[in-house]
Amino acid sequence: MIELPRRSGPDVASLGRSRPPPPPGPGGRRLRNVLARLRDFPRFLEGLHREYGDIVSYNLLGRRFVSVCHPQLIREVLVKQQRSFHKTVGYKDMRPMKNPTIASSDGPDHHRRRKLFQPSFGKRGMTAYSEIMVERTHAMRERWRDGQVIDGAAEMHKLAMSVAITAFFGRDMEVDPKIGQATVDGCIWDFTLGFLPFTPLLRLLPLPGNLRAKRAWKAMDEVIYEVIRRARDGSQDRSDLISLLVRAEDEEGIDHAFTDDEVRDEGFVLLMVGHDTSSSAMTFCLDYLSRNPGVRERLETEIDAAVGTRRIEPGDYESLPYAAAVFQEVLRQSPPIYFLGREAIDDCVIGGYLIPRGTVVQTYFRLPHHNPDYFDRPGDFSPERWCDHATARRMRQSCFPFGSGARMCIAWKFATMEGVFAMASIVQRWRIEAVSEGPTEVDSTGVYRVKAELPIRVTERTR
Repeated sequence: MIELPRRSGPDVASLGRSRPPPPPGPGGRRLRNVLARLRDFPRFLEGLHREYGDIVSYNLLGRRFVSVCHPQLIREVLVKQQRSFHKTVGYKDMRPMKNPTIASSDGPDHHRRRKLFQPSFGKRGMTAYSEIMVERTHAMRERWRDGQVIDGAAEMHKLAMSVAITAFFGRDMEVDPKIGQATVDGCIWDFTLGFLPFTPLLRLLPLPGNLRAKRAWKAMDEVIYEVIRRARDGSQDRSDLISLLVRAEDEEGIDHAFTDDEVRDEGFVLLMVGHDTSSSAMTFCLDYLSRNPGVRERLETEIDAAVGTRRIEPGDYESLPYAAAVFQEVLRQSPPIYFLGREAIDDCVIGGYLIPRGTVVQTYFRLPHHNPDYFDRPGDFSPERWCDHATARRMRQSCFPFGSGARMCIAWKFATMEGVFAMASIVQRWRIEAVSEGPTEVDSTGVYRVKAELPIRVTERTR
């Protein structure tokens, strides 16, 4: 259980014309902070917040950072004063993207992209994606054998990649999952270079990581541009996400459609962001279910009553509210995206403290997700807390697994349905049990994920 000291900044109204103070925090310690951030970023931030309160500033690589962990302060940054913040340079300098994307754009350009994206996650698209989720999960679970010990992390990783490739590029595109994985690995490699000194020079060197990334990006270019070509062919009725983006139009006739190069870049972003977070969330689903037999048994009961022994279908989603509650509780306990960075483009005041222009503000979600002020017995894995609609509505004000505001993850429903269908299909046939009694090791370098293998024993269920 994580408890924070209750501290608050000065009252803005009482400041008058005086300049607000900066947030509290340690002075100097740049190198020490870099090492602590690389070792365990959540632990680093939680230590600062325990010492300094809900808003804290620190230095890192010559820049000033501010971390906020109170729900009101998080909404202040992401919702109420969102116009004072833009995406950080890390998002804008991502390769191999050549144009702004839905993940890196700001202001009117982001609004245009989000509006063009919206139909891709409408009824037609989600129906097609759901069929792929159910189909691929069923195929995966049928490969398992009674009493087998599987690597849950590897299985969910492959499942998420298979779903992403098929949903994004279409059933008629036989894309080797290794190309998709190499593309994601290349993007992560280049993103990591962006945090190092002399990034432009490092990107030019014939480093093995650079060479692998370029080969993967070239192969993925061929895939995406072929999908675009087929989508431009009016004789084909396609429902893959890339094709829906190609054909997306602003119904109001104000904003222009995506160019081919813009669609190409959005495809890279979707593959990188969507696959990694989904595989992490589904891996944690297996971990928590295997260690909480009471939750697992209630989920088995729901699936048996709603589906029985027949194959799960996309239409079963609404009949699985407890499965959705399990997924929501997993995201509360172990959100793959556990913080978001925003750069202040104007001087502004958050929590009574001055945030100068150029400061990187990090909205840190794990602390409010585990704070007893907002969640009863926060250390317990209790999906039941999400089953009461009134209670769930209140708790969502302090839970941010998909962000908040105008930049809330546009694919949140895709990710939720994927997690629910994966759990339901697996649990329908297999009882999953943890092999290791020790705590699961976590890697928080980028996405919050299981660090290595996740051994899970699967036993065929008898009804």
